[in-house]
Amino acid sequence: MGSVFAPEEDVKVEPKKKEAVVTQEKPVVEETPAPPVEKTYGIGEAVKVGKFEYVINGAKETKELKSDNQFIDSVTTTGKLLVVSDTVKNLDIKARMVDSNLFQIKGQNLTL
Repeated sequence: MGSVFAPEEDVKVEPKKKEAVVTQEKPVVEETPAPPVEKTYGIGEAVKVGKFEYVINGAKETKELKSDNQFIDSVTTTGKLLVVSDTVKNLDIKARMVDSNLFQIKGQNLTL
């Protein structure tokens, strides 16, 4: 016959522990493209935009604009008026209109 094992103390049998395997996925980082850098142009530099080329010839501040035109009134202000002299060249073979809607003036804390 076989032998019988009889321990003197009570033996507790614990269930075998399972090892947990933890995998961690690395977060997907989408690279966002850098925003386009706005170039600042100076007086006398040509800027091509669409079918036009613009050159700012000069600018001056004033408080009064006098008009010799019967259809345009003279203007006076307590603030400042900015008078910009520019040249616009049509780069297309078609005739094109230029009006104030094509222009935007930007300053440090100002967009007109």
